[in-house]
Amino acid sequence: MTLNLVSTSFTGDLMDEVAQLRRSARRRAAGHDDLADDLVQETLMRAWTYRDRFTEGTNLGAWLHTILRNTHISHIRKARRERVGLDAGWEQRLVSPASQEDHLALIEVAAALNRLPAADRAILIALGIEDRAHEDIALEAGCAMGTVRSRLSRARIRLRDVLEELPGGICLPGRIMSPSDAGQRRIGT
Repeated sequence: MTLNLVSTSFTGDLMDEVAQLRRSARRRAAGHDDLADDLVQETLMRAWTYRDRFTEGTNLGAWLHTILRNTHISHIRKARRERVGLDAGWEQRLVSPASQEDHLALIEVAAALNRLPAADRAILIALGIEDRAHEDIALEAGCAMGTVRSRLSRARIRLRDVLEELPGGICLPGRIMSPSDAGQRRIGT
């Protein structure tokens, strides 16, 4: 029966100190209210667990603040151990972008290029893939630069039309388009 009276008295004294513990925890946690609440809760749990170590008649507030300080130091040490050598955002740097859409788009464009007439395919490859100058192509073909540009324009339109005809829509890098959307986007501009 004496143990119950001590527990009831200790519980009441403990509850009287909670407001002061919260203020102290908020100062220690520097704006992290969740951490402050965790510190207070951990302090109260430790105080209750080790209540037999508290000497009756001594300063309960000082004892609780010592527990709070030690709990906070333990939390800081644990946090240091958990992030050794890792800075914020390291998880995102481990992610690599998916390449499936690019691969599918390349397959579809290659198939569409094979369906184009040889002259259209040659000008698209020379300008788009080989990155040759308009002037060089015009000199080789023996025509004006404007002719090369108009041939390129017609070849791009034909390529877009062939891509629109492919079943299942067009898969372009970063976006999968249905045949109805394909007319809104120009290829190779």
